[in-house]
Amino acid sequence: MTSVWLTLHFAHNASVTLQRFVRIFSISYIFASSLLDRF
Repeated sequence: MTSVWLTLHFAHNASVTLQRFVRIFSISYIFASSLLDRF
């Protein structure tokens, strides 16, 4: 039971970290593309 809880906890943390990384990457990509459009 404890291993199942640890697995779910780890999967939740991994998904939250992945979503945060994807959000930061998409924001930086949009920001960089908008900067490149100006030049």
